[in-house]
Amino acid sequence: MLLSLLAVALLAPGAPVIEAPALRAEIHLRTHQPVLGADLKRVDVRERRGRALVRFAQTYKGMPVLDRSVVVTVRGDQVIRVSGDATPIRRFRAATIDAAQAKRLAARRVLGDADAPVGEARAVVLALGDLGTAGFEVDVVKAFAHYIVRVDAHEGRVVGARNQVRP
Repeated sequence: MLLSLLAVALLAPGAPVIEAPALRAEIHLRTHQPVLGADLKRVDVRERRGRALVRFAQTYKGMPVLDRSVVVTVRGDQVIRVSGDATPIRRFRAATIDAAQAKRLAARRVLGDADAPVGEARAVVLALGDLGTAGFEVDVVKAFAHYIVRVDAHEGRVVGARNQVRP
């Protein structure tokens, strides 16, 4: 509530200049949250050519929503652009498998052996439009490769694997 009151005061005509671009971006998003409708968490701030790019990742019930974000561009005390692909999650498909089962699926996909050791399984949300699906990202290391394997925890299947090591 205090942040909302602060946002109204700072965005009013004649309001004082805010030095911190991240705070300006957060206030702007909180003020317009009913329009965006998505839960966002600040990830990083990068300065570039007199502008600050403040990136926010979308979350759903505390879990990261993969490949969904918003970038707020701030110049001085002004928000000059908001762009991104965050969309509210209105429907959600719950998990039918747990992290241990997701790790077995990932190991089988990349290593050919469901019982092979793999890294942690992080709970995430896979999104398509307004539909969110419980999922996991599993780290799998094979020789000189490091795969991030995405598992749909509702359907119990691997939906993607990406090698993080670039040749």
